[in-house]
Amino acid sequence: MNTLSVLQGENARLQRENRELKAQLRRLYGALRAMDYLLDVLDDLTPDFDALALLADVLDAALQAVDTDHGSLMLADEEQSELVFVLVRGPFTQALTGHRISMKEGIAGWVYQTGESALVPDVRYDPRWSDAIDQVTHFHTQSVLAVPLVAGKRKLGVLEAVKPKGAVPFGEDDASVLWLVARLGALVLEQADRLSSEEKT
Repeated sequence: MNTLSVLQGENARLQRENRELKAQLRRLYGALRAMDYLLDVLDDLTPDFDALALLADVLDAALQAVDTDHGSLMLADEEQSELVFVLVRGPFTQALTGHRISMKEGIAGWVYQTGESALVPDVRYDPRWSDAIDQVTHFHTQSVLAVPLVAGKRKLGVLEAVKPKGAVPFGEDDASVLWLVARLGALVLEQADRLSSEEKT
């Protein structure tokens, strides 16, 4: 191998690493902004809050934290044993909003049941995967990052992110960040619920 080929190979490697570092840094700043925003929301909550707007804040902050525009917030309907797509971001908002899946179905169902996060680089190789949603949207999901929305011992639902921006897939750092944002988001929802209950009494 000649010197020019070695230099070209090294240059390509450095450029790739630089792109990955920039993507990681962008996600880190996004996570910090998301958590700061949710803390402000928590501080500014009033009894007459808009529930849907509050949920949208939680979802948007979560997706910003992992640098994607595609994802969903599902809430548990315990009476029906289902997860409901309350908010969806991406091209399938209309098709998925209000859609229901079993609490035991797919990766989201597994996350809800276990209370653990799921980082799946390629859903084709994950036995928990269900393609029911892809059949609704005609979209081929590849990677999924999902975390539970948990406040104390209450399981509220699932936050799910798909299709990260750029060429860098979701990683363990993204899973940790999304988990933290989801925990903070669940606290915001719990506080909002508490304020609502106090207002009614």
